[in-house]
Amino acid sequence: MGINEAHKMEDLAFEAYQFGKSKLQLMKSERGIVEEKEQEYGDSVILIYRGYCYVFTENNGLKTVYKNDRIRL
Repeated sequence: MGINEAHKMEDLAFEAYQFGKSKLQLMKSERGIVEEKEQEYGDSVILIYRGYCYVFTENNGLKTVYKNDRIRL
């Protein structure tokens, strides 16, 4: 993502948590992709925001971020 400042990372994670789309907000075909990733990451919530998948823990902590190449919004 090319972000080097911690506060910018925190702000973007917060935006993704607020405005990201969950699997329930996606089309059925894309929902399956998110469910696969949720199983891969265990007890996690995946939100799609601005071309990236944000993986959050059950306690709302950001676990990881990766580029979204498979789910179209």
